Amino acid sequence: MLPMTITLAPIDLSSNNLPLAWKKWLTKLKVYLRANNLENETDSRKVAILLNFIGSEALEIYYSFGLDLDDLSFDDLCNKFNNYFTPTINITVERHKLFSRKQGPNESIDTYVTDIKNISHSCEFGALREDLLKDIFSWNCNNPYYKERILIEKPKTLDDAINIAKRCEATKQQTKALEDASLHFIGRVSRSPSRREAAIPRSTTKYQRSASNTSSSRNTCDRCGQVHRYKCPAKGAQCRKCKKFNHFAHVCRSKLIKRVQCEETNILKNNNSLYVGSIYCIQNNESKPWNVDILINHVSVNFILDTGADTNIISIHTFNTLNMSHDTICRSPNKLSTFSEEAIPLVGQCQLPITFKNKCYTVKFHIVDIKCQNIIGRDTCRSLNLVKKVNSVSFQINCQDIVKSNADLFEGLGCLADFYCELTLKPNATPFIEACRRVPFQLQQPLKQELEAMEQSGVIQRVEEPTEWVSALVLTSKKNGKLRLCIDPRKLNQAILRSHFQFPTLDEIKSSLAGAQYFTTLDANKGYWMLKLTEASSKLCTFITPFGRYRFTRLPFGINAAPEIFHREMVKRFGDIDGVKIMMDDFLIYGRTIDEHNERLQKVLQRARQINLRFNKEKSVFCQEQVKYLGHIFSKAGVQVDKSKVEAICNMRSPKNITELQRFLGMVNYLSPFIKNLSQEISHLRTLLSKDTVWCWSDHHEAQFNNIKKIISSTPVLTYYDPNRELILSVDSSKDAMGAVLSHDNNMYLPRGRKGKELFSLKREMLHRVRILFIVCNVLSTVVPSSSV
Repeated sequence: MLPMTITLAPIDLSSNNLPLAWKKWLTKLKVYLRANNLENETDSRKVAILLNFIGSEALEIYYSFGLDLDDLSFDDLCNKFNNYFTPTINITVERHKLFSRKQGPNESIDTYVTDIKNISHSCEFGALREDLLKDIFSWNCNNPYYKERILIEKPKTLDDAINIAKRCEATKQQTKALEDASLHFIGRVSRSPSRREAAIPRSTTKYQRSASNTSSSRNTCDRCGQVHRYKCPAKGAQCRKCKKFNHFAHVCRSKLIKRVQCEETNILKNNNSLYVGSIYCIQNNESKPWNVDILINHVSVNFILDTGADTNIISIHTFNTLNMSHDTICRSPNKLSTFSEEAIPLVGQCQLPITFKNKCYTVKFHIVDIKCQNIIGRDTCRSLNLVKKVNSVSFQINCQDIVKSNADLFEGLGCLADFYCELTLKPNATPFIEACRRVPFQLQQPLKQELEAMEQSGVIQRVEEPTEWVSALVLTSKKNGKLRLCIDPRKLNQAILRSHFQFPTLDEIKSSLAGAQYFTTLDANKGYWMLKLTEASSKLCTFITPFGRYRFTRLPFGINAAPEIFHREMVKRFGDIDGVKIMMDDFLIYGRTIDEHNERLQKVLQRARQINLRFNKEKSVFCQEQVKYLGHIFSKAGVQVDKSKVEAICNMRSPKNITELQRFLGMVNYLSPFIKNLSQEISHLRTLLSKDTVWCWSDHHEAQFNNIKKIISSTPVLTYYDPNRELILSVDSSKDAMGAVLSHDNNMYLPRGRKGKELFSLKREMLHRVRILFIVCNVLSTVVPSSSV
């Protein structure tokens, strides 16, 4: 056994992140045990080593545990400290902490990445952790150039994004090192003074006179224009011309125009004079300027695109290469000056013929008597379609990417934040307790498993104390074969005061879909179970099973007030988002364009995340041109009948009594907007519904029964109501019925566009024009939501 020659420092309890400090210290302890071959020692010795190194402050915490040292295991002690140092984590707070964590001004990339990785461990992102860390790093790194390079190269992983940033950081440091090296060695290069330097007036200080007389061989400094022996006075100074450091403007070697101001002269002050506020010639060591080659008089000339310039600049040197006469140059009403207000010689202006992309233009240029880069200004950039003006930058987000980035919203059971549902009883309501119903033997085990799963997810809670209300259990089967647990609250429903809330009609939903091209439907996962009950309301929802009594802690299915409560809360939280229709737990999201649709879908998912709502991905459909919603098929062409509804009607057998006939006619009336002359087609069937008529199913009834099935199987597509288009109402009446058709132009029928009524004895006595007026008023008051009659 190796001697324990290494010691551990005590845990730092003053750390701002105690959970992380404890994990690091425990890791060091385990490394220490392994390094000294102590991993297989007894628990008592490993406990002694831990308590020996952990420090006096942490020992006080150990004493608070009240543990017996003789019977204490190493793992139990570690778990005790782990529970003490690791409080209950609030995932929302941890995610907010991660998303708002930005890289500090002087913080290295490695330090920043390590910190966000440590924070992300408590955020429970699952498989999305790597992608989200990559995005967070790209958003919150402190250098805009790093962000730009990451967006351009589109890294697939976090490591790729880090490598891009590190390459940029290394390049920046190497460039800085080269600039610093040039500052040290530039003074050793001897050269003859330039004409500009010879014209610079020398200072008459004693120091410079003595310096100039000392030796004629001493060189003039390129940074300050003076002769000095020690520190250069220009070191750290910023040049007013090129904005770089460590030299003065009068010795600046830059010949590029950094800023040109055109001021209107006193000679010409009319409205036709050109005023150029400023021209920027962008030079960036980290990005290349926008260049373009343009033909002027069959000569190719290279220009820089400058959207900040109001005019075009060309040097006299370039103009002389164009083989054009100087007579084309006329006097300009403007003058040019540098940023430091030094005058720049302006030769004049002229109109030059240019050719770009096989198209000819005549463009005005200002000609300057200085060697500089030629510039194409903003207006010419637009004329040549080199740049386009945008008021906002939009990124087309793929719908599947939105769903993928919000995958956690389609998992598990949500719970609406900051809301408790209160069920109010009527005054003098009489409590009722039902007996336990028998459950088939083959369903008892699945029932027990479902009760345990619901109890673990917090939907129900076992009840031991007496309660005034006890409902019976009702078992139904889902489409996937699993059990659905409901209660039979018929007695309870009679005692509940309902909070009435307006549900949207299908016509109201249809009337707002004009122009929609893309659709998404979302289904709230076990919608009612996402609403928490108050303690008193939870006891009202107590139910009895063969395994004991339970009470719902979430709003159960079967309560008569549940649909209105859930729909009200959904409208309250999502009703302000454009392009969203809600019917209880069913959401319809639509848009005229794919970008508009995706933007609205993103808003819905963000709002769902804020309130902790979850959706069922199996029942949801994303970004389709045709979706099924509320028993209809919605598409960009309009609304049509759901084929499953048609098949259900066509598969119905001939009715044997009035009840079966009423069921059939009820389903047919649901599709009445799609059926032409419905009242006339079912007139014989309606006669059997009269109280004074004896039931007798004849061949006429059978023929009409089969004919209506045939008509339903070929229903048309009805267009959406558009208030901005012309509306056409066609009405007619006969001795037995009256009807109306509402349509746009080109025979595009509207939803509920056909409306028919059978004439009873009172209406048959009306005059024809009175019947027509009656059906007009009826259609306008029910079909068009915005009409007032």
